[in-house]
Amino acid sequence: MRSEDTFPPDRGSGAATWLRPCARPGHGQSGGFSPVPWCAELVCAASCGHRVPPPLHGAARVLGGLGAAAFFITYENVKSMLPHSSTPYLTPATHMVAASLGEVVACLIRVPSEVVKQRAQVSSSSSTLRILSHTLYHEGIQGLYRGYKSTVLREIPFSLVQFPLWESLKDLWSWKQGHVVDSWQSAVCGAFAGGFAAAVTTPLDVAKTRIMLAKAGSSNASGNVLATLGDVWRTQGLSGLFAGVVPRMAAISLGGFIFLGTYEKTRQLLL
Repeated sequence: MRSEDTFPPDRGSGAATWLRPCARPGHGQSGGFSPVPWCAELVCAASCGHRVPPPLHGAARVLGGLGAAAFFITYENVKSMLPHSSTPYLTPATHMVAASLGEVVACLIRVPSEVVKQRAQVSSSSSTLRILSHTLYHEGIQGLYRGYKSTVLREIPFSLVQFPLWESLKDLWSWKQGHVVDSWQSAVCGAFAGGFAAAVTTPLDVAKTRIMLAKAGSSNASGNVLATLGDVWRTQGLSGLFAGVVPRMAAISLGGFIFLGTYEKTRQLLL
């Protein structure tokens, strides 16, 4: 991608590190900050020539938590509303539908936070508030939802892999030991499921990041995921499509261990 296709820097700040959008590893489900995802972003940003500011706090973290809450509220409610089949082979389909609808709802909250966060991470001096106001002034509310479609198209395949695999691993472990899994066992299943899903959906994360960081009016800003993936393939090949796959897997595996383990423990206490 050309340097002029990136989000325009603050010309008065002396920033000289806007090179090209980084195919940054994603955060997985929670959208909040944790050390490993931040390290993944740091590695990727450094490889792209960007200076990375301190991690965002406050509103970005709150919105990430709200997005995660919206996902699981939708996920559990859709699961309870769908008919329960006596055929175990149809159970993953229930988890797939519930997870997909959960992502559609969660991304309504997650995407604006991601847009502002990623633009701040490739800007050496602009504040979060300045980036937010700049986006709203020049692009309107649709600017905050730049990449919504590509994010949903990334998150739905991710959840289609992660959640049925997580639920299936828990069921298998429960069957093997003769009782329902403990929260730490659910966390281990979540780590494996998250890492595997992260690996196979890395190209979609690359496309999503390029679209979010593209300059308004550029070809990538149109949100065409297939065209963006084709551009990466032509210019960087397979390595470009899977840029950041190792830190992405590490980040989401750890996130799946903590997040899904905590969720399972909380669910067991409340139900």
